[in-house]
Amino acid sequence: MDKVRVILTFISIATIIGPIAAEVIIYRDNLSEMVLPPELINLVNGKTANQTIFNQTAIKAPQLVNSTYDPISRTAKFSFNFTNPLNFKLSIKSMNANVLCTQDDFLLGQTDLSSPIEMQAGQTILIPVTVAWNQEAINHFTTAHPGAETINVDLNGVKVDVAGINFDLPNRIHVGAVPLK
Repeated sequence: MDKVRVILTFISIATIIGPIAAEVIIYRDNLSEMVLPPELINLVNGKTANQTIFNQTAIKAPQLVNSTYDPISRTAKFSFNFTNPLNFKLSIKSMNANVLCTQDDFLLGQTDLSSPIEMQAGQTILIPVTVAWNQEAINHFTTAHPGAETINVDLNGVKVDVAGINFDLPNRIHVGAVPLK
C-alpha cells in the first residue's frame, strides 16, 4: 500500500512539475514571455499598438475634412475622416487634446468629442470635435495674427478612450488652417 502511495505521489508531482519545467526550458532565453503576453512586452518596449495588438494593421491618422468657426459662441468645429481598419467594432468614448497655434505654440483651448462614436469594422466616419477658444486665444488672434482669416493649429497631448482603454498619443497632429471668421 505504501508503494502505491509513493508511486502516485511521484506521478502527481511529475504531472505538476513536468509542464512547468517544459515551459521554463522553452522560454529559458526570455522568462518574462512565460508570464507576460508578447503584446504587453512590445508596448512596454515602445512598439506601437498597431505593430503588436492589431497584427501589423495600418492605422492611419484621422484626416481633417472640414472646419468651421462660430464667432458668437467662439467655438471651432473640426470634422476628421477616419476609417476603422480592424475586423471588429470600435467604440470611441472620448477624445481630448490641447489645441496649439502652429506658428508660436500658444495654447488656444482644449478639444472635446461631441459625443461617443461607434464604428463597425471597415467603416469610414466623420468624427466631430469641438474647441471653445479661451479669452487668451481671442487676444492672441488679435495681437499675434491681426487681420488673419485662418490660423494653423496642432493638436498636442491627445488622449483617446477606446472602449475603456486609454491611449496617449505623444506626437503632435497638424490639423491645418482653421477659420477665424
